[in-house]
Amino acid sequence: MSSLCFRQLRKGDEDGLSRVIRRVLGADHDGAYWNWKYYRNVYGDHMVTVALDGDKVVGVQGYIPGRLKCGENICFSAQNTDMAVLPEYRRAGTLLKLHARAMEYGPQKNGALCYGFPNKTASRLAACLQYIIVCPICSLVKVLNPVAYVQKKIGRPGSGGPVGNVSRYIMSYLGKRKYSFKSPYQAIRLNHFDERFDEFWSRQQSIYPLALVRDRRYLNWRYVECPSDYEILAVQDGGGAIKGFAVLRCSWEQGMKRGKIVDFLAENGPKGAAELLVTRSLDYFVKNQVDVATCWMFDHWPVFEILRKAGFVKREAPHYLVINSENVDLPASYFGDPSKWYITMGDSDYC
Repeated sequence: MSSLCFRQLRKGDEDGLSRVIRRVLGADHDGAYWNWKYYRNVYGDHMVTVALDGDKVVGVQGYIPGRLKCGENICFSAQNTDMAVLPEYRRAGTLLKLHARAMEYGPQKNGALCYGFPNKTASRLAACLQYIIVCPICSLVKVLNPVAYVQKKIGRPGSGGPVGNVSRYIMSYLGKRKYSFKSPYQAIRLNHFDERFDEFWSRQQSIYPLALVRDRRYLNWRYVECPSDYEILAVQDGGGAIKGFAVLRCSWEQGMKRGKIVDFLAENGPKGAAELLVTRSLDYFVKNQVDVATCWMFDHWPVFEILRKAGFVKREAPHYLVINSENVDLPASYFGDPSKWYITMGDSDYC
C-alpha cells in the first residue's frame, strides 16, 4: 500500500465512491444519486473528502450542507454521512486522517454545526471523534399486516396451507379498510412544494428551537429532485393555505414491505391537521399493502401522542443523534438538549 492522498471529491470519482460504499456499507447508489446528493445541493458546494491510493478511491467522508434553525437564528449545518474506508486501508490511522481533512475542507471552513445519526457501533466511533451523543432516536412502529409480521419473526413464509390462507384473508380485509377522521381541512396529493410551503414554514418555525429549515427550496431538493420515489401529502384549508404535510415512502426491507413517514410537519390545533395527515398516510400504506409503518418522532412533540393514538408503538431505533458544535458560537449544552430537537427520518440520508 502506497502513501495515501486526501482531496475533495471531484467529478469522475462517482464509480469509486459507489464501490467503497457498496462494499463497506452495503448500499447501492449510482451516479445520479451522488450528483443529486453532493453536486446539486441547494445550499452550495459539497463537503466530501476522499482518500486515494493512486487513482483508486479507498475511503470517503461526506457532509451534506444545510440550514438549521437555532433558536432565533439560522446556522449552517453539516450532516455527517457516507463515512467508509476499505478494510485493507484502515490501519495507520487512515480513518482519523480522513476525518481531520474532511473537517478542514468542510465544517471548519464553513463554521457549521456537525450532526449525524450513526448506529450503536458507529456512535462509539463518533464519540472518539469529539462528537457528543445526545440521545437515541425515537422510532414509532405500527403493524398493518400482523400475519406477515409474525411470519417474519418466526421465519415462516406461510405462502401455503392454513397460515397462507389466513394471510390472504387478512390482507384482503386490510386492503378494504379505511381510516377516518373528520376535519374541516382537505387532504391533497402534490408533486412539488410551491410558495405556500414557505408561508407555512414561516408560521411554524418559532415552535421548534432546533430543526432543519423546511422551506420549499429545501423540500423540493430533498423529496422532488431526489432519485428516490416519494408520495407527498398536504392538508389545506378552504382558502388553500397549507396546514401540514407528510412525505411517505414504501420499500421492501428484510422480507417485509415497510411504509415510512419520512417527513411530517403539521399545525397543532383543534381542527386536526396532524390527525388528518396521519389518517391519510395510513390509508396510503394500506392501499399499497404495507406490512409495517414506521417513523421517527421524539415523544415531547404533540404529534407523538397523535401517532400513538393511531396505533403506533414506541421503539428505540438503532440510531443515535450525535453533534459536534466546536465550529459554532452557541454552547454544546444547547445542542445537547434532546427536548429542543425536531427530527424526522428525512433529516437523515437513510431513506
